[in-house]
Amino acid sequence: MLPPLTIGPLMMPPGLWLLVLMAVAAAIGMRLADVRRGERHEDNETLIFWVVLGGLLAARVGFVALQFADYRVEPWSMLNLRDGGWHPGFGLVGAAVALWLVQRRRRERTRALNLGAAGAMAVMLIAFGAARWMDPGTSTPLPDLQLSFHDGATRPLRDARPQVINLWATWCPPCRREMAVLVAAARAHPDVRFVFANQGEDAGTVAEFLREQHIPPESLALDPAASLSDALGVRGYPTTLFVDAEGRIVERRVGELSRASLSARLRDLRPAP
Repeated sequence: MLPPLTIGPLMMPPGLWLLVLMAVAAAIGMRLADVRRGERHEDNETLIFWVVLGGLLAARVGFVALQFADYRVEPWSMLNLRDGGWHPGFGLVGAAVALWLVQRRRRERTRALNLGAAGAMAVMLIAFGAARWMDPGTSTPLPDLQLSFHDGATRPLRDARPQVINLWATWCPPCRREMAVLVAAARAHPDVRFVFANQGEDAGTVAEFLREQHIPPESLALDPAASLSDALGVRGYPTTLFVDAEGRIVERRVGELSRASLSARLRDLRPAP
């Protein structure tokens, strides 16, 4: 699992920073090919742009096609590129097709394009290899914490069921936008435990927000000291954790979730019947 990249207050999702690194590696690879041939071309970035664009379009179209049942309910959300709805397999195929098309039009640049593609692929393999080395086959376990809930009970964070744990705050616009989607999913999937863990705010502030969103009291955790964020190293909201039945965090999603992206993750999280 690739982690998000934090630069000051800015948090970049893993797919975004990996894409940036791959584009930089491709540009360097093409420049090296030009140096070896004693040439200089100013269109390297343009060619890389078309290959990257082809990959992005294919990744988005592939994800939308697989999750079309959810997108059909809210067709406008197909254009919401913030939801993380990308399919890596379709993306790689799209980038390969775009690379082939560019090579056909610019045959004199084939060697440079191939070297650039090799550089991008090397970055991707190194990134996923590093993630695998840092997390060799086992996911991060949940911390052993007790949380206070809005219904007055204190419950452990760990549970025997798969879980979706959403860390949020009322001052966070993306948190407010995605809340209705998460609450609806909690009602539709009673076999999955949903925890809405408010971070760093008092009960009065949260109570005002509850007039807009009817979060079940037994699912709303109050964490005014943001102890859960500290324990998990969370630096930005919303952050949503997807936890398997063994209590291991299998994915950490930074940013707003759409109906389709949440549905895809729930399908992977829940055990097959």
